[in-house]
Amino acid sequence: LKNIFFFSGNAALVRSEDQDFQNSWFVHLRYNLKLNDNWRMEAFVQDQNNELLSINSRSLLGAGLRYKFVRREYFQAYLGNSYMYEKERSSVVDQTYYNHRNSTYLSFGLSFEESKLELVNTIYFQPLYTDISNFRLLEQFKAEMPLFKKLKASMLFNYFYNNLNPFETSEFSSVF
Repeated sequence: LKNIFFFSGNAALVRSEDQDFQNSWFVHLRYNLKLNDNWRMEAFVQDQNNELLSINSRSLLGAGLRYKFVRREYFQAYLGNSYMYEKERSSVVDQTYYNHRNSTYLSFGLSFEESKLELVNTIYFQPLYTDISNFRLLEQFKAEMPLFKKLKASMLFNYFYNNLNPFETSEFSSVF
């Protein structure tokens, strides 16, 4: 495929009486343009909210390149690098931050022919351009397997680590 549009989104709310134990949502839209067999250009927009984190709102816009450096029948590996403009909001300290970040990722995909099981693991490193010690680390692990011709079962694990929040401490979240 020469042009690919990808949309992903989720929302989670766990509330008991007047207390939120989880209140988050995430939307991501990505466009990939195939330049040749190994190179793709990517552009994306993303918006996310997590009321329990110190940076509770994050919007970004980005573009970059992805390179497929391993291409086997059942195994692929990609390296991507993008520029991101980011707007973050912390209602806890009543601050809004406007940042320029780099986003570098490494992704591995493995397919098993007999079971049709697909495993994909992607790790992102996202430092500020002006201060590499201020970074985000994200990991996503996905397993998918068809159950029937038009139905798949999926398992997804997301891990997010922010090494420097507005309180000058670190924090993380994970979703399974």
